[in-house]
Amino acid sequence: MTQGASPDSPEIRTLDAQIAQAEARGRWADMATLLRQRAQRVGPALEKVQSLERVAGLARLKLSSEPMAVQAAEEILRIDAGHANAREYLRDQYQRSGQTAKLEALDASKPGVFNSIKGAVGSAAAVVGTAASGVANAVNEANRNPEWMKQSAPKPAKAASPRCAYCGADLAAGSRSCGACGAEQ
Repeated sequence: MTQGASPDSPEIRTLDAQIAQAEARGRWADMATLLRQRAQRVGPALEKVQSLERVAGLARLKLSSEPMAVQAAEEILRIDAGHANAREYLRDQYQRSGQTAKLEALDASKPGVFNSIKGAVGSAAAVVGTAASGVANAVNEANRNPEWMKQSAPKPAKAASPRCAYCGADLAAGSRSCGACGAEQ
């Protein structure tokens, strides 16, 4: 098995530029496709997970596609079985859709320490057990903190009021930045 590319490699930098361009143009489906390509090609697991988290966020907040978000969360768990937010999101989605077999498989596959632990510091301390490693894992988990997993199912989009890709707040008509979080759209 070959290792993926470094985040600083020309291939990944080119993809990052294309992702930024798609985002600037509001081409959310193209952006999701490019982020998936990035997740497949980049080497570090954390980079893969972060790309997939962005795919899931776009799927829920911009594309209103729960199936795409579920698929991204499932991919996240294949990379990081202890990803508490992805596990919690999938549990909720499987319960809502009545997919008991998938829910049972999810429960059977979970690492025991993640059963009821929520939050970055708690999960890092329970998994690692050493202070130095625990801090590193807590920082990685805190950097993830994807808002898409914490929100309930998206509400139908209003044609006159687009939503922020990052925080989901309504944008003023014609606005290129979010008044709530300041993100450029």
